[in-house]
Parts: sequence; structure tokens; C-alpha cells
Amino acid sequence: MIRNRLVIATLVSIVALAFASAQTPRRRPTPAPAKPKPSPTPTPAPPSTATQQPADPPSATVAIVNGATISQADVNDQINAAILNDPDLYLRSFYADQDKEIKEARKRAVDARIGSMLIDAEAKKRGVTTDEIIQREINAKIAPPTEVEIQAAYNANRAQIGSADLESVRPDIINYLRNQRSQELYEAFINRLRMTNVVSKGADVNAPNLASGTVLAAVNGSPIRVDAINERMKAYVYKLQMKIYAAQKSAVNRRINDLLLIAEANNRKVGPEEIVRTEITEKLKPPTEAEITSFYNENKARITGDLASARTAIAQYLQQQQQEKLETALSEKLRAGAKVQARV
Repeated sequence: MIRNRLVIATLVSIVALAFASAQTPRRRPTPAPAKPKPSPTPTPAPPSTATQQPADPPSATVAIVNGATISQADVNDQINAAILNDPDLYLRSFYADQDKEIKEARKRAVDARIGSMLIDAEAKKRGVTTDEIIQREINAKIAPPTEVEIQAAYNANRAQIGSADLESVRPDIINYLRNQRSQELYEAFINRLRMTNVVSKGADVNAPNLASGTVLAAVNGSPIRVDAINERMKAYVYKLQMKIYAAQKSAVNRRINDLLLIAEANNRKVGPEEIVRTEITEKLKPPTEAEITSFYNENKARITGDLASARTAIAQYLQQQQQEKLETALSEKLRAGAKVQARV
């Protein structure tokens, strides 16, 4: 979509990942449920003439660990939290109501194609490239956010930011505000172009049983056909489905690791936190200045800001990398002697 071409001065994804992951608290292992006490066999009640309500179907089994089952219900809360905390608002909408979001996405796809065609037409009129048009009409007009705006955005998003201070997330906030402005400038520019070009509507993109070749809209006589939108939607839906699958798989793996950790703690006759401390916490080392500088130099083409402004985020990312390696090593160690069957 043309919108993707408007993302400018984007903070490197690795640093953004560092910021996001550093704010995510580690979930403590869930204690093993206590064994239920035997209860006396109740006296059978006489048959009722009232209509019997069907029982809820059992939750599907998503993994088996040393004979203990993990059901879908056991991990639903973690999956829901992962989706709700994802910055992709379209993913949240897709997860809540897939059919509704697909219909909305199809409309957005048509609008995006219209916008792209309008910019192409304007570029031809001016005898320049589309990139030059975007630079002149959008990128060059983005004013840098003020300190007041940065502080306001920080305050408004404290729930998502967590304990990170303003300086450590400043590049992310600046990038967010700049992207907001680029989108506003883009929409205003497209509206102006609609007044100087002929944009006609065709069939509703969400009408049932649209035949191949159906025209959904046209820009100066050039049609937008349903086939192109259908192809675009395949990739879009697949991307969102894979994100949801990744959240499901991550939640199941965390639950598996929790059960294995509890079992190992019981074998050693210690608490799970003792194993975490000796296998992970005590082995963590803060990244050196040389490591931070090396990372910055290798990635500075994709990082907004200088080393000083990105140092905290880079350090968090490197620390997170190190912790994940230690967690993976512990997980592999625990799984080596276990019987694990995952169905996700």
C-alpha cells in the first residue's frame, strides 16, 4: 500500500523490539494444581422432566507434558494478552472478529490503490517520480514534534511504556508522532488530488459472488478490479493468521516450560525461583560499552538518533538477547529428559 511508502525515519526494528520486550514482565511459573480430595459418591437424583442443557465442550488439548495435558483454556489468557498488547491494531480487530476486519481491510485496500494511482497520475503531470512527489508533499512538510508534544505522548502511553523513562523511549515517541503527521498529510494530499482527477465508484468490494474482472473503482478511466484486491488480501490474511499462530505457540511453550520447571524444582526439592536464579539471573551480565557501540555502528543506518539517545534501548535489547539465550538453554535442558507433545 502507498501508506507503507510514507513511513519515514523509522527507528530500527531491533531497537523498537528491545523497548517492547524490556517492558514485558516475565511471567512466574504457574504452581501445579493441588490434587482434589476424594468426595463421597452422591445419591443419584431422580430424572428431571426439564430440558437438560448441554455441557460446554471440553477444551482442546494443545500439549502433553510427561502425561499431563495442557488445554486451550490453560493458555487463552496469555494468547489474549499477547494480541491485545501487540501494536498492530488491525491484528487486534482481526482476532476479535475476523470476518468484520477482512471486510474493513478490503475497503482499505481499494482506498489505498486509489491513492497510489492518484499519486502516480500527479507525478506524470509534473514530470517527476512518485518518490519525489511524496518527498515534496509529505515528508518535507513534517514538522519535528515539540518537547511538549513528546512529553504529552509519553504521559498518555504510560500504561504501555511501563517503567521506561522518557529519554529511553524518546526515539520511539518521535517516530510515532512523525508517522501520525505523515498519515495526516497523506490523507489531505489525496483529498486534494481527488478534486483534480476523476475517481469513479464501481461494485462494492464486499458484495457477494463478485465475478472475476469486476471493476470496483476507476481513476481517470483506469480500473481497479476485484482480482487485484483478492490477491492482496491473501497475503494480508496470511500475515495476521501467522501472528496469531505465533502468539499461540509462544503461550503453549511458556506453559510447557513452566510445568517442566516445576517438576525439576520438585525433583531438586527447591523452589522454581531458585532454578531461575542459578540458571539465568546469576549468569546475566550487563552489556559492555564496546558491545553497545559495536551494535550501534553495525545498525546505525537503520537507527534514528545518535548513540547517546539510543544507548539505553540498545543495552536493553542486548540484555534481553542474553536472557533469552539463557532461557532457551534451560528449556532445552529440561526438555531433554521429558516427554513433550505439542500440537501447536
